[in-house]
Amino acid sequence: MRYCASLLLLLTIISCSKKNTMRTNFAELTIGGNKFVFDSLQAIFDTSTQEINCNFLVFDRASNSHMDWETSSGSKWINGVYEYPGQPFPARSVVYLGLQTYIDRVPGSYTLAGNSLTLTIDQSDNGRMHGTFSGKVICYTCIPYGTVVDITRGEFEMPYSYR
Repeated sequence: MRYCASLLLLLTIISCSKKNTMRTNFAELTIGGNKFVFDSLQAIFDTSTQEINCNFLVFDRASNSHMDWETSSGSKWINGVYEYPGQPFPARSVVYLGLQTYIDRVPGSYTLAGNSLTLTIDQSDNGRMHGTFSGKVICYTCIPYGTVVDITRGEFEMPYSYR
């Protein structure tokens, strides 16, 4: 009996400690009730212009799904709220978002088109950033054409670099 109690205590400690572990290198979102997890991540800040744009590219090799988006900040400070439709330069804004997915072997192509999207970068340090995003996109390959779909539980933690 003593061994069972010790084993249960050890399993409880291990399971509780895993919940507090910070996740790294992921990007995921739920769109139209389908969850996508991306395994290849890249973010590059272009500091050669006054606007300071960041190009994000994420892939899921298993489903051949990919998403790319661009932000413009007008500042070297990464953290903040980026919105679409955004405000004119120098305010933070999401410039573009494109998503190509495959659900049950049917391709879906999504983009921003007058809909709201909010992206928040809440942590950035030592070449790594964390953020969340949510909003609405238009599916231009869905039936009916132009179906508005919700993006929920969008989150990423990934490396970034400067160009």
